[in-house]
Amino acid sequence: MERDPLELLEGPLVARVADRVVSEAQAAAGAPAALYVADLDGRSLRRVAGDDALPEELETAQLVGPEIPAPQAAALMRAIPAAAVLPLTLRGRALSVLVFSAPPSGDLDALGARGAAALELAERYTDALATARRHRECSAAAELQQDLLPPRIARLEGAEVAGSILPAYDVGGDWIDHCAMAGGGWLGVADAVGKGPQASAIGAIALGAYRAARRSGSDLAGAAAHIHEAICSLEVKEIFMSAVLAAWDGPSSSLAWLRCGHPPPMIWHAQGGLRALDGGDGPVLGLERLDPPREPARATIAGDELVVLVSDGVLERAAPGAEPLGEDGLRRALDDMRVPSATAAVSAVLEAVVTVHDGPLRDDASVLVLAPC
Repeated sequence: MERDPLELLEGPLVARVADRVVSEAQAAAGAPAALYVADLDGRSLRRVAGDDALPEELETAQLVGPEIPAPQAAALMRAIPAAAVLPLTLRGRALSVLVFSAPPSGDLDALGARGAAALELAERYTDALATARRHRECSAAAELQQDLLPPRIARLEGAEVAGSILPAYDVGGDWIDHCAMAGGGWLGVADAVGKGPQASAIGAIALGAYRAARRSGSDLAGAAAHIHEAICSLEVKEIFMSAVLAAWDGPSSSLAWLRCGHPPPMIWHAQGGLRALDGGDGPVLGLERLDPPREPARATIAGDELVVLVSDGVLERAAPGAEPLGEDGLRRALDDMRVPSATAAVSAVLEAVVTVHDGPLRDDASVLVLAPC
C-alpha cells in the first residue's frame, strides 16, 4: 500500500476508512474490489464499500458472530464466487474480507494486517462499519449488549477462547466476557433475570462490577461478591443474575470456577463426550437473603478437551412441542465438528441453536468455549 491506513485516523475522514482501504486495495491489485463485514448474527457478509458489481450480501456458514475465524476465512476464499478473497486478519480473526472481481496482479501481503488494524481502530470513532453489520434495527437492550461484548475470538496464555450470543438484535440480558492476564485469563458467562431493558441494565451493572473487581486485583470469590453487592444496591425486588465466573491458568492448564445458579461448565472430548464439571456451586447473585459462593472448584484441562460454558437459552432452545436442545443436542453439535477448536465449537453450537427451530429466539443463547493449546 502507498499509505498506511492507520494514518487515516489522524484526519477528518475516518468515516470513509472502508472506501480508502478499498481504493488502496484496487491500486495494489490492479483489479476491482469490495470490502465486506460479517453480520451480527454471523450468517452473511455485507458489502461496506467498493465495486457495485459485486453482490450486496454473501451467504456464509455460521461464523462466530461478526468475526471470522482464520480457518473459516480460508474456507471463504474457496466458497465465494469471485476471482480472489483477502481476509483482513488481526490476532487470529478476520474482521472483514476484500473480494476481487478480477484476478489481482499486484502484491497484497501488506494489506491484510494494516487494513484490519485501521478498521478495528476506526470503530472507536465511527458507526460506519457497525451500521453495515446490521441488517435490521437492534433493540436498545441488544445494542447495549453488543457494545459491552469483548472480541469474539481471542488468545490467552496456553489457550484460545471464542464466544458469541444470539439473537444479536433483540433480548439483551446475557453477557460473555474474557480477559487475558499474565499466565492466563478470566472468563465469564451470565444471564440476568427478565427480558429487554431491565435485564440489559442488570447485566451491564453486573459486568461492570465483574470487570472492576478483576481490575482491582480481586479473586473469583471477591468478584462474585462485587457483582452481588452491585445488583443488591439497585434496590429493586427480586432481580438477580446467574453466572459462571472462571479463571484460566495457562502453565498448569487448569480452570477454577464459581457456579452461581447457572448451568455448570462442561468438558467436551472427542471420545469422552460431554460432561458437567462438579463443584464451586452457589446461589444466583443479587438476592440479599442469599450469600454468594466463596470456594472455587478446580480441574486440570487436557490438551484435547474443550471447556464449554452456555446459558439456559442454548439448552432450552426447542421447536414447539419438541424436546429442548439440552445437553444431548449440545453434545451432538460438538461431536459433528470436523476439526475441534474453540471457534469451531462456538460455530457448531450457534448453528444448532438456529437450526433446531426456525422461529425467533425468546431468550439469549450464549456460548463461550476455551481450548487449551
